[in-house]
Amino acid sequence: MVAGSDGIVWAVQYDPTQALTNNFWRYSGGTWTQQSVGMNMWAVAVDPFDATHVVVQHPAGGLAWTNTGSATSPTWSVGNVPPYLTRNAVDIPWLALTGAPIPGSGNTIATGDLQFDPVVSGKLWCCEGTGVWNAVPPTSISTVVQWTSITKGIEQLVSQEIVHAPGSNLFYICQDRAVFKSTSLTSYPSTYSHVTKNGVNAGYALDYAMNNSNFAVATVFGQSGNGNSKTTDGGQNWSAITDPTGSTVGGCIAVSTSLNWVLAPSNNPQHIYYTKDGGSTWNTVGITTTQDSGNLWGWQWALFNRSRIVDADRNTVNKFYAYCYLADNSPGVGGTGGGVYVSTDSGDTWTRIFAGPLLNASSFGCLKSVPGVPGQLMFTSQSNGQSIDFLRLTDDGLGTSTSLTKTVIPSIANILRFGFGKNPPGQSYPTVFAATDATSAAGVPGLYRSDDNCVNWVLLKEHPLDSADIIFALDGDKDVYGRVYGGYGGSGAFVGSFSTAGNTIGFPVVHDHGKRHVKMIGY
Repeated sequence: MVAGSDGIVWAVQYDPTQALTNNFWRYSGGTWTQQSVGMNMWAVAVDPFDATHVVVQHPAGGLAWTNTGSATSPTWSVGNVPPYLTRNAVDIPWLALTGAPIPGSGNTIATGDLQFDPVVSGKLWCCEGTGVWNAVPPTSISTVVQWTSITKGIEQLVSQEIVHAPGSNLFYICQDRAVFKSTSLTSYPSTYSHVTKNGVNAGYALDYAMNNSNFAVATVFGQSGNGNSKTTDGGQNWSAITDPTGSTVGGCIAVSTSLNWVLAPSNNPQHIYYTKDGGSTWNTVGITTTQDSGNLWGWQWALFNRSRIVDADRNTVNKFYAYCYLADNSPGVGGTGGGVYVSTDSGDTWTRIFAGPLLNASSFGCLKSVPGVPGQLMFTSQSNGQSIDFLRLTDDGLGTSTSLTKTVIPSIANILRFGFGKNPPGQSYPTVFAATDATSAAGVPGLYRSDDNCVNWVLLKEHPLDSADIIFALDGDKDVYGRVYGGYGGSGAFVGSFSTAGNTIGFPVVHDHGKRHVKMIGY
């Protein structure tokens, strides 16, 4: 609703069905009058330089306008349908794809709000789910309005995971736009995966093959249903893979080779699955659990919890780990079969090597194999404000283990996310990066690094990019020592570097508009 300088009030009636063609109203002289423009409308703006000039916007971006707003019965012009518009996104090129009915055409906007510029005459501003745009108002129904993105500096992507594979393949997995392949650390990508007609597709997890880092599998779900996909060229192109359940939703994936993977769907599945032929056929993993008192099977929980409970060993081909968070028949809780399992034969058989939950509240757990260290993993419950240990898990590294040793990593706790980077010079253990929350046992929350097998931790930055957002994704560069990648819960992704032990981390600034730095990937 907006009032013009002439005292006339204009209002758009909220219509979640977007079916009404008379949901636009004018109030003058104590009377409300419906305005007939032949389309459902979402937002309205009155020109501050000319109160008779009123523009109203369709939920998909189309415009109708009048220059006789003060008249009792204004005359309305309605723009072409379609195309309503074009999208010019020089600042963040991939935004030109967003919302396109035909991939690449860029001719819709998911209208949020509409306003005239109060200072510059003849300029409209529109905000939508992917950013902020401006345009010159149309004067003819044949005009195709060109909207220009003014979005850099206010990124809002919701991170799920960030993965750096050896060979400089950097993948950013996020809500609503699935997977980005980044080829530059100082500019935005021009595209993303799974661009579909009027669809929003979310990425949930990704893993790459141990013997071929150009091969990766991503779990994706959206308006078009299951979109789990694989790439053979480092994320340039994606192709769909078969669904083991017919209704798989999100989840996490562990990839050993281009043929051998383990998949844990989200939303409380009874089983997890494995394939040995690149997803052509799937089999149920032979692990039996029984539901607890909350009717949970102990595997992957809700879509949004970012848990990673299956992992491919980064040192031995066709070896996998799986974690079930059930309490293993605790009084009042129930459920059996919880613990850590290992398979050394591509997923055909599994052995439980640790019984019961590793930590409390571990349905949010993150399990990762340590690259270059056979038989060793690390685990966190992704703290979420609880006092949670950071764990090192060790088997014999020979593939014959029947037990797993659990030890608490000292001097740091309450880990939100962790990742591994290239080994420090002269060291046999990889660099470990960890993000902690406000109750960090290290004393100060923030982003930490260890160069000595987790004995000592250096605080790199309490709030990377001076953001108070929560780090939901983290990984180290496998090729460049000292480089780290992170993703925030609601403000995109970042990259940071340091060269010598003890240095404060330096985050390169791509753009700075005074609010916060633009991250490597974002909107």
